[in-house]
Amino acid sequence: EEQEDKQNESKTTQEKKPTDPKSNEKHEENPPSQTPNPPATTTPTQTKEVHPHQKLIDNFCELTGLKEEKMAKIFSIDALMRLSNYKVNDMLDFYFSNGSALSQICPPGTKPSETKATHKSTQERKSAAKEVKEFKIPKEVKLCCGHVESSLSPSSIPDMLTLLEIVKMGGLHATHVDSGYGEFSNGTFSIMMPLKPKW
Repeated sequence: EEQEDKQNESKTTQEKKPTDPKSNEKHEENPPSQTPNPPATTTPTQTKEVHPHQKLIDNFCELTGLKEEKMAKIFSIDALMRLSNYKVNDMLDFYFSNGSALSQICPPGTKPSETKATHKSTQERKSAAKEVKEFKIPKEVKLCCGHVESSLSPSSIPDMLTLLEIVKMGGLHATHVDSGYGEFSNGTFSIMMPLKPKW
């Protein structure tokens, strides 16, 4: 009987023992690990360098129907603009007057840094333009070089200045060489001058 009483007491103590509330709760599943998205890396966009005379180039391409990429393979637009005093009308006249010879006068790939004209500052260009504006065409000009002498009419002076500028830039090669002198021709007239002149 004593053993039965002890067993009954142990049962009652087990019943009175408080149950752990956590034991009855269902174990929640571990939530999926949420890793923060890495910050989006933005690659800097490389902006195409705009030509300082891009508007003039666009006007020239629009009037001639040429594409700038194709034009760059035929002749140098920088050299053409330099020879035309950065005027679209003069560029068109120079382009249509010279035709296929333009690739020799203005070789493709000539960069502004390779021409002496581009080394001038803005102030020098303004002063040069002012000098050209105030220039008065003389009645007659004589060019003497060795055994060649030529008289030009006033209307031929701009063509002669253009020819000299082309020779100075190295866009025209001598067709005939004689004792350190070379003959340069643009199709209209020819001049004989030293192969290494002092400009």
